[in-house]
Amino acid sequence: MSQRNQIIFLISIIVVGISILVHLLHRVFGFLDTYLLLRGITEITAPLQMLQNLFFILPLLFLAISAVLYYRDKSSKRLPLFLTLTLTFASISTIAGGDGLVEYHFSIFMVIAFITFFNSIKLVLISAIIFAVQHFGGYFFFPRLLCGTDDYYFSLLMIHAVYLILMSGAGVLLIHFKNRSTIQLEQQKEEQRQKANEVVEQLTRTAELVLESVRQLKEGSQESTKASQDIAGAITELASGAEVQLKHAEQSEKLIFTMSEGINEIVHRTKSVSQSSIDTVSGAIDGQDVIGKATVQMTSIFQAFKEMANVIDQLEDRSIKIGQIVTAITEISNQTNLLALNASIEAARAGEHGRGFAVVADEVRKLSAQTETSTKEINAIIQDIQKETSKAVELVSSNEKEVFSGREAIASAKTMFDQIVSATKGVETQLSEMLATAQEVVSHSQSVGSSVSDMTKITKKSQASSEDIASASQQQLASVEVLQSISSSLADLGEELNQLTSRMKEQD
Repeated sequence: MSQRNQIIFLISIIVVGISILVHLLHRVFGFLDTYLLLRGITEITAPLQMLQNLFFILPLLFLAISAVLYYRDKSSKRLPLFLTLTLTFASISTIAGGDGLVEYHFSIFMVIAFITFFNSIKLVLISAIIFAVQHFGGYFFFPRLLCGTDDYYFSLLMIHAVYLILMSGAGVLLIHFKNRSTIQLEQQKEEQRQKANEVVEQLTRTAELVLESVRQLKEGSQESTKASQDIAGAITELASGAEVQLKHAEQSEKLIFTMSEGINEIVHRTKSVSQSSIDTVSGAIDGQDVIGKATVQMTSIFQAFKEMANVIDQLEDRSIKIGQIVTAITEISNQTNLLALNASIEAARAGEHGRGFAVVADEVRKLSAQTETSTKEINAIIQDIQKETSKAVELVSSNEKEVFSGREAIASAKTMFDQIVSATKGVETQLSEMLATAQEVVSHSQSVGSSVSDMTKITKKSQASSEDIASASQQQLASVEVLQSISSSLADLGEELNQLTSRMKEQD
């Protein structure tokens, strides 16, 4: 639209320029004045000159308006109308400025042809109507400016009108068929555009899918590359770790078997200790019985010591009483001796009569002396008995304490033996449990040893498999790198396809 307006605008300037040139040639320089004189065509009158000036100004005015519209908006919808008016009145101005010569009427066909370029029947009809008004109005009011003479035949004018109508009709038909063809072409073009758009959209979707797929493939290949590298590194570490694990497993196997032998030795020693513990329990029980018997005997001895102490105490009491009796007898003997002495004195005084009494007194005195001697001996014996009894009491008291301490010691020993028996039984129970546990440990250690042996075999196989997997992962890594290169190429192709479809959309 803007390009068409630009072309017609330039053509309008040229046509208006031609109109100005014709006015200058005929009105200033007297172009074709001789020809006009030969034909008897007189000069234009003043009123007609005013009308001629009006026809000269009108195309300039419409051109100025067109210029304003053009420079404001080349695609203005009003611009074709004013360009049509400019061309139409430029042709009318050319005819009027050229003294109405028939040769300038060919500008009408030129103008109609240019207006047809707008592909607008309306504009062609407007121009044709203006030309028709010009012809019929000019024939009746200013034939000198239209036909160059005042006596132009109406039939000739009608021929002009017919050809004007035919020219306009041809233009209208041309525009009509052109528009119809254009509409058909536009429809076909629209259908093709729709199909092309569908193809472009399909290509766009395909390109987007390809780009998305390639992006995912590229991301997947990158992740796969990284994963393959990680796997390769991990498998290498696994292979190295498997080798170290194999060494550790072999060492563990040796340690397990060594530990199993040590545990067997512990079981053997535990059995010996358990048997010794059983013997200790038996001996402790026997000692407990002996201590029990000794306790009974010490109790009997303690009771016997108590009874003996009581007897000695009674003996001491009796000896004291005997001493008291001996003392009384000694006093009686002393008194008897005094009485015998007094009797002897009295018998001596009595003389012969007292001789018999003196004999009796002497015998009594002798008996008293013997009694005194006997009491002294008894007293000495009693004192010895008392001394020995005191020693016996002290000895019994001392032995009683020792017997009591012995009984307490035996009781403590019995308690200790009871604790020893209980502890020994507990030790025996714990040893039995430890023996059972040790036997279970032996069984488990044998199972562990067998498992470690199996693990060693599996580790050897795992090491071999790790090496195979490491080799396979290296091959996979190479394949993934090739896949990544292919995905990069596909991404470039998809991007080119996407750019191509974008350009196709922009062209549409």
